[in-house]
Amino acid sequence: MDRIANTSEFNGTKLLNGKSSKSVLDFQIGSKGTSNDRIQLSLKDYDVSTASLGIDGLDSKSLESSRSALESIDQAISHVSDARAGLGGLQARLQSATQTLSVREITSLRLIPGSQIPTLLKKRLSLLKSRFFLRQESQCLLKQTHLLS
Repeated sequence: MDRIANTSEFNGTKLLNGKSSKSVLDFQIGSKGTSNDRIQLSLKDYDVSTASLGIDGLDSKSLESSRSALESIDQAISHVSDARAGLGGLQARLQSATQTLSVREITSLRLIPGSQIPTLLKKRLSLLKSRFFLRQESQCLLKQTHLLS
């Protein structure tokens, strides 16, 4: 469990062990600076290290300690399930943003007069880079979600 939490990262930022230098990751998904054009990932909600889950050093030497350990494990499973659900929701939002950008790009290219196409190809390349970055983010989060299962 700790191996996954300690090695899961995105762009050098640790995602699952609570030891990141950043507490929030901001993903710009739209062209404006509003909160509707950003997706935020609060890393403190996804700390799944055994220490944060309260399952490091569990003891099962007696009946009472075994019961306590099982209770701790149940709570840890619940926390990991919540983290997986949150990452899955974030992934769905990133995929939706990618699809929206693709549709917007195609629609805007259809409305452009032929003489303006060379200058807009630069903009299109920029959009493609942005879309590629969003897909990378989405794939990374999907991998992290699968690692938690």
